[in-house]
Parts: sequence; C-alpha cells; structure tokens
Amino acid sequence: MSVPAAKIVSISQVDAAWAHVEVRLPPPRPRVEPGIYQAISVSLTPFNAYDRRNLELGFDVFQGDATDGVLLARLPMFLRLPGKRGLSPNSKLARLLYVLGVKPTRWTRVDLNVLRGKLWSIEVGDADRDSTNAGLPAGLAYSVVKRVISRLA
Repeated sequence: MSVPAAKIVSISQVDAAWAHVEVRLPPPRPRVEPGIYQAISVSLTPFNAYDRRNLELGFDVFQGDATDGVLLARLPMFLRLPGKRGLSPNSKLARLLYVLGVKPTRWTRVDLNVLRGKLWSIEVGDADRDSTNAGLPAGLAYSVVKRVISRLA
C-alpha cells in the first residue's frame, strides 16, 4: 500500500483560513567534502524534470578503498535521457558508457543494467544552486557526483 504524498485534512471551524495539510518529507540530501572518491553504482531511477526524462544514478561513496573503507553516503549523479535523436556523444551518459568500455561502431541500443554494481573513481562536488540558478539557503547545499573518472572494477 502506498502512502499519499500529500494529505488534506478537513478545515476546522476554529481556523477556516488555514487548511491542515500534511506532506511526506524526506531527509535532506547528504553532503560530503568535494574531492575524488571510490564509489559503487547501486541504483538507477528515471524521473521527469524540466520537460524531459532524466536519470538519477546512485553511488555508494567510500572514504578510502571501497573494499575496506567507510561508507560515507549515497550520492546522486543526474543524467539526461536522450530525446528522439539518441544520445549525444558529448553527454554525461555517453561519456559514462565509454568509460565503462561500451564503444559501438554504429548506433547501438545499450541496456543501462550494465552500470549496476560497478566500482568507479568519481569526483564529488556541491550542488549549491536550485533549478532557477538561485543559490540554495545556507546549510542546504548537498553533494552530487560531478563526473566519473575511471572504472576500477
């Protein structure tokens, strides 16, 4: 059974000017010091934003070596899905697939399941702006995977 994202409760007679509305609030996204880390790709979630399809590729980011290091956080890498024309070879998603070793000689369909469970060297940075390019309020900056540097395993 799914829980509704918002719930409107009937307005009481005492305060008719202010409706009682509840929402499900997730915890804030984590922040990790910007830098180079080892990470494992662990989740892939499509979503719609800015009138296009996007992906959130989740990475478990480690302090030190991923095999015996400390798990710091699960951080997102945001990727655009292509429109009707297919991926641009300069897109973040195409570059990620090239780093993985997928290098087709002509247009080829690629199942993104190939990204699952891979060990990477990544660059982490801060997301400190919102969708309108305005700065986020103090303390609300969060970390994102800016780019994948190399595949480690």
